[in-house]
Amino acid sequence: MKKKAITIILAASILLSLCSCQNKNNIREGDLLAGYSQSINVTNYNFTDNTATAPELYTKFTASLTNNAINLLKSTNNDNSVFSILSLSYMLGSVSNGASGSSLKILKSYLGDGMALTELNNCFKYIYTRITTFNTDNNYINLDNAVFVSKEKEIKKSYLQKLLDNYNTDAFETDYNNDSSNKLNEWFNNLCQKNNIVPDIKNNDEIYLLSNISAKLAWINPYSEKQTKTADFNGYSSKNKVKYLCSVERYFENSKAKGFIKSFANSTCKFVVIVPNSDLTLSEYINQINGEEFSNLINSNKSLQFANVEMPTFSIDTSVKYKNILSEYGLKDEFTSSADFTNICSKNLYINDIYQNISLEISESGLMPYSQPANEVNNPPYSTDVENTLIIDRPFIYAIVDNEYNTPIIIGTISNI
Repeated sequence: MKKKAITIILAASILLSLCSCQNKNNIREGDLLAGYSQSINVTNYNFTDNTATAPELYTKFTASLTNNAINLLKSTNNDNSVFSILSLSYMLGSVSNGASGSSLKILKSYLGDGMALTELNNCFKYIYTRITTFNTDNNYINLDNAVFVSKEKEIKKSYLQKLLDNYNTDAFETDYNNDSSNKLNEWFNNLCQKNNIVPDIKNNDEIYLLSNISAKLAWINPYSEKQTKTADFNGYSSKNKVKYLCSVERYFENSKAKGFIKSFANSTCKFVVIVPNSDLTLSEYINQINGEEFSNLINSNKSLQFANVEMPTFSIDTSVKYKNILSEYGLKDEFTSSADFTNICSKNLYINDIYQNISLEISESGLMPYSQPANEVNNPPYSTDVENTLIIDRPFIYAIVDNEYNTPIIIGTISNI
């Protein structure tokens, strides 16, 4: 029997800006999880009382996640880029719960180097809980996910239960013969006030996976007006005058690159920038490193070195199509009739493609539009007691990483400003 296609769009719209609307309550029609409740023996993590302990294989999981993040950077071609490896992996993890046979094996290999599905689910729940527990109205990282499935398909109850137990994912049925694109785009618009993220939907489409990450993170030490300057940024294809932010930050280096760490207020995450040495282009550097070297470089700051840093402000808004990228790393059959997702539906299904839409802005205030000047008295631009100087005036890597294992939540490159 010929297999029908699952169209999975991971449209992870990472709006690292002031998203005023966080309400999904008006899109409850066709809620497939209505009436379900979490299973009794599900593992949960409590970070409010410092009792949460990482899953046994969490180090292995984060190493795989970090290595996959660096591999995403290798797909860039001297362009500005941004990826949410956590969002991509989170949605692939939810699909893995409906996979079987070789498809499940391949997905487990990519996500956790062969870890069991139960272990993967616990790791995803741990990192999700960790980065969202201390969210407030003014300082947060939100991960919203939804499955939109054709009302003509009967999704297995066991799969829906796994979604509820392990992933913070909504599930809706919809009629793809009657312009469901409006409904899917409405889901995004309610979260981030952005339209037309999901492309045209065809009548024979079956499942879309949507993911939206919104974040508003303030620097623990924001920049004052006296900590800004205008100078050249030497991009791959152009040289332009841009605004720089000047401050003293934690510094690290090795034989290939230098970088710095800047902390966010009331967050488990921090901001990291890495710039290759002048004898390496950004693409040459990326092609020489892996996830372990990325983590080790950041960890080298344990000596508590500091530097006078000049970092350019920037913004980025782009979309990513993942099918071809993932095929380079072993995920090929999942996009063909050889896929096995019979634990989602009794009929065999496969993924058409995965899309991710991301936009962010780095300003004097943090991951958000510039709001107001900081206190100039407490924020001198430079220190004469600091030996190192780091000027980010050429292409670089940036990342928002979890403090615990330097796990990338978002990672990208800036080649031109």
